Amino acid sequence: MVVIVNSCEEESSKLSALLDTLGVKNSVSIRESDISSADRLIFPPVADLPKVIKKFHLLNLTSLLRMVKKPVLGIGSGVQLMLAFGGTAKESCLSYFTFDEDKDSYCNVMEFQHGLYPITRRKPSLLFSGIIPEDQFYFEFLLKAPHANPHTSAIVEVPQPTMAALEKENVYGVFFDIVKSGEQGKKVLENFCKI
Repeated sequence: MVVIVNSCEEESSKLSALLDTLGVKNSVSIRESDISSADRLIFPPVADLPKVIKKFHLLNLTSLLRMVKKPVLGIGSGVQLMLAFGGTAKESCLSYFTFDEDKDSYCNVMEFQHGLYPITRRKPSLLFSGIIPEDQFYFEFLLKAPHANPHTSAIVEVPQPTMAALEKENVYGVFFDIVKSGEQGKKVLENFCKI
């Protein structure tokens, strides 16, 4: 069972529908019992990061989410939940991924032309199995954080190189929108469900 951690109703329902087309049992939830019993977790894009972080704290989910050993995928702006800090107020997040730089490195959203871009893999990744160099993904959210860190598994050039995907043990983050990326996004989601 894949649990989409409900931080944005619209994005969660789109991901749930895409998982349904893959025949993957899923639910959208913020309940501790559902998160604990899930085989995999997905953080969808978030519209209001400070509000989501506050919600996690109020529901006592932060500690649980920091300790999970199951596969976790962050998508688009949902990746910010997985960083040490996020949002304009530099809120403390789940710290799956940390950088040596200061808090500003986590929080500076990049201005760029939203659209389809190819990615370049930096290291082998099960997440991108079956993805070829010509495949393009839809980006509408990127951080100015440094791409030269040990967790970067793919980069995108828009125009300078920046992180397109992060990976560390059981935790994955993709800065592109899986749903808007069409068949390539669907393939990445399918690969995640097989990890």
